[in-house]
Amino acid sequence: KRFWKSEDLKIDTFTKICEALGFHWETIAESGSLVMGQIICDRYKILELRSDQKHRKIYLGEDLGLPDSPLCLVTQLSHHSSDKEQELLEKEKELLDREARTLHQVRQHTQIPQLYAYFKNDEQESYLIKEYIEGNPLEEEIFEGQPWSEAEVFNFLDEMLGILSFVHKRKVIHRKINPSNIIRRK
Repeated sequence: KRFWKSEDLKIDTFTKICEALGFHWETIAESGSLVMGQIICDRYKILELRSDQKHRKIYLGEDLGLPDSPLCLVTQLSHHSSDKEQELLEKEKELLDREARTLHQVRQHTQIPQLYAYFKNDEQESYLIKEYIEGNPLEEEIFEGQPWSEAEVFNFLDEMLGILSFVHKRKVIHRKINPSNIIRRK
């Protein structure tokens, strides 16, 4: 974002600013971060950074290849690491591969985010693109001292157990079922 306007900085403007300041934009781009407004794989436009971890970054994006350009989550796994970090990077690669395989296995359920793409670019960075679910984590809907009614609890359990049954029939086990990982659609 520009600091003087609340609109996204275009890539060509960014490169001109870098040139005027004597920076090489390629060096900044090689830091592993995607630039807001950047389009990857000629289809996914990066809108904002949502999570930034050691080797894994998650961006909110939009899929320009689908009608109405729906929002999506773009997970980028950088394969650049020192020798000391190689074991951690290998674990991250394994987790991303497993997530892609799992999303592919359970792709027919309407309450599970859809896998749009999984690929590596020329720099050998991995990208997992999946459906963005607009809503709130369950943890934001649970308040201490404000119990749910019996009907709300039964409705929630009916939805969750239906999803878990579908997933388990496909030999998939979700290891992190907790209120922060359950998003209730708006």
